[in-house]
Amino acid sequence: MKMDVTINANNSRWRNIFHYGSSNSIRVPAMWIFPRNPWRFHFRMRTDRSNNDGVDFNIPSQFKRYNEPLHIRILYHVVENKSKMTFFVNEIENFDLKNFGSETL
Repeated sequence: MKMDVTINANNSRWRNIFHYGSSNSIRVPAMWIFPRNPWRFHFRMRTDRSNNDGVDFNIPSQFKRYNEPLHIRILYHVVENKSKMTFFVNEIENFDLKNFGSETL
């Protein structure tokens, strides 16, 4: 999954980037920008472990500039029968993320 996201300002509310599902509790998947922190993203999806599994990740400091597009890439793969998602911001990998679920999605 690839997308370009441009942060224009800080905001006191959650801001949705995308949300696939017919209600707020169905997140297959969904991603938001944190309130009061435009450089922190909240990614969630349903897995065998939880219907609200996911990770939060920060935008690397060198890319924290308003009104400039951020290229976000989410890569799904299976490692030793576990589903894993790797997040990239402007092709820089975020290494601090956990695996999703206990089995493949």
